[in-house]
Amino acid sequence: MLHQQQLKKKRSLTSHVSEEACAGLHPSGAALGSIEKRVTGWYTRYCRKGEGKHQLMLSLTTLRDPQHRNFSRVHCGGTRIRSRWILTAAHCDESDLTVLEGRQPDTAIMRRIVEKVKYPGHDLMLLKLRRRTRSHGKTKAELPDLNCATPPLGEEVDFFGSQDAYINQTGHMFSYNAGTLRCGKMEVCNCSTHYGNNRTFCGMALHVDGNAGDSGSGALWNNKLYGVQVSGPITFNTGPTHFMDLCNRPYRQWIFNTAEV
Repeated sequence: MLHQQQLKKKRSLTSHVSEEACAGLHPSGAALGSIEKRVTGWYTRYCRKGEGKHQLMLSLTTLRDPQHRNFSRVHCGGTRIRSRWILTAAHCDESDLTVLEGRQPDTAIMRRIVEKVKYPGHDLMLLKLRRRTRSHGKTKAELPDLNCATPPLGEEVDFFGSQDAYINQTGHMFSYNAGTLRCGKMEVCNCSTHYGNNRTFCGMALHVDGNAGDSGSGALWNNKLYGVQVSGPITFNTGPTHFMDLCNRPYRQWIFNTAEV
C-alpha cells in the first residue's frame, strides 16, 4: 500500500505536463551535476532482456578503431521495421554512415547500407541494408495501420537510446555512450515549439529527456512505432522532445510505398 501511495505521488508530478503546452520541468533544488537522464527518472531504467530488440545503433566508419575493429561512439539510433529496412532521422545521414546491430557499440555487428531514401524536405530517412538482419522473434517494430491517429495527449510513449548525459550546474547536457540500451517513458503533450515544417508530436517527463546521440530512435505506443526522435532541448528538462509523427498520412504512405510495410 505504501508503494502504491508513493507511486501515485510520483505520477502526479508528471500529470500536469499533458494539460497544456510542454513547459520546462527544470528540477528546482536538485544538484544538477549529479542527475543523469534516464537514470534518476521514475520511468527510466536499463532495458530488460528482450526489450528494444527493434532498436539499432548508427555510427560512422571513421569512428571505428582499426586495431580492435570496434566503434568508439554512437552517432544516432534507428528502428528496424523490416529485416532489411531501418527507419531513422534524415539529419543523421553521413557519407560513411553504417548500422550496428547489438546493444553495445564495441561488440555490435556492422551492417552495410546499400540504399538511403529520404522523405523530401522532412526529417525522415529509410535505410536499406545489404543483407537481412536476424528476423526470428520480435526483432522489428510493428507499425500502425495507414489510417492511424497520433497518440493522444497524456498517453505514455516508450523511447529508447544508447546514450546518456552528464548535466552540469547550468543544466547543459554532455552526452556519452551509456554502455547498453536504455528505456524511458514520456507523456505526450502539446508542442510548445515547432520543428521546421515537419509534422511532430511532443513528449516530456520530469527527470527524463531526449539526447542528441539518440536522434532517429523510435517512440512506441501500445507496442507499435508511432514516432522518430528528432529534436530536444540543449539544457535539461527545459523543453519538449519532438518525435516525427508517423501517423501523418503522407509519412505513413511513404513508408508503405518504400519499404512495403
